[in-house]
Formats: sequence, structure tokens, C-alpha cells
Amino acid sequence: MKKSVIVDTGIFVAYLNRRETLHDWVKKQLADIIPPLITRIPAADVCLQLSHLKFIDWIMTLPKELEKEIFEEIKTIEEKTAMPHITTAERIGMERGIEKGVASMHHVIVSMIKTKFGESGSPLIERAQHVKHLPALEELSEKIMQAQNLAEAMQVLDELEMRVN
Repeated sequence: MKKSVIVDTGIFVAYLNRRETLHDWVKKQLADIIPPLITRIPAADVCLQLSHLKFIDWIMTLPKELEKEIFEEIKTIEEKTAMPHITTAERIGMERGIEKGVASMHHVIVSMIKTKFGESGSPLIERAQHVKHLPALEELSEKIMQAQNLAEAMQVLDELEMRVN
């Protein structure tokens, strides 16, 4: 039999909004809860705080001002404890950001090669498309701008591929 869970988000709103009349009471109540999934380590209270904040972030869409407030609170806790916690959503977002950066750099490099070397730069374009390391692509774009000819640009790419791979 499938069970349902109902979550009353009112307590989370009161927890986040310091102007709520029950803010202090909710904060105290949440501080006294010890979830069974938290590992008991000396910094368990920090884990508890982070778990509450992450849970709140996960179950509700907050107004922009409260989003900023919860982000700052998480950042403060993580800085104090040197325990950055990256959620799956954050990790996926970072990966997507890197992928977009790589795609952007490929576009820039293709434009540079076409402008600088015309159709004769096609082999360089094809090889540059296989480079997926963002710092390497940034370096490649700088070196292509400095290259005097296509052979020099190809040599730069050869050296870069040897270092990255």
C-alpha cells in the first residue's frame, strides 16, 4: 500500500521569515529535532542546520528575498565549518554551466580560426572541437590570436593536447 506524506510548510515559512510571530519558537523547535539520517559527529549541529536549510530549499520555491537569505545562511555555515555541501541539483547546474562555457569557447575559437585562416583552418577547427577542458580552450584562443600562421596554430594545439590528455 502506498503511503502519502503531507508536509506543512507553514513552519518553514516562519523559520525563514524573521518577521513571523512564531519565528523564534519554530527556530527553537527545529533546533531540538535530531533526524535519524544525520551522522552523529562533533559537528552534528552544523549538519542539522544544513539539512534543515537544504530540505526547505528542496520542498518550496521561496520569494527572491528569502532565497537570498537562505543562501547566505548556508554559505555562512559552510564557511565556518569548511564543510561545503553540494546538492545534486547544484552539481548538475555546475556541469551544465561548464558545458555552456565549453560550447561558447568552441564558438569563439571557430570564429577566430575562420577569420584568421579562412577555409584552410578547417582541420584546426575539427581538432579544436574535441578539446573539452575549459582552461585549455581559453589558452587555445589566446594562442590562436598570437599565431603568425596556420602551422603555428596547429603546433599550439598539438602541445595543448599533449598536456591535457
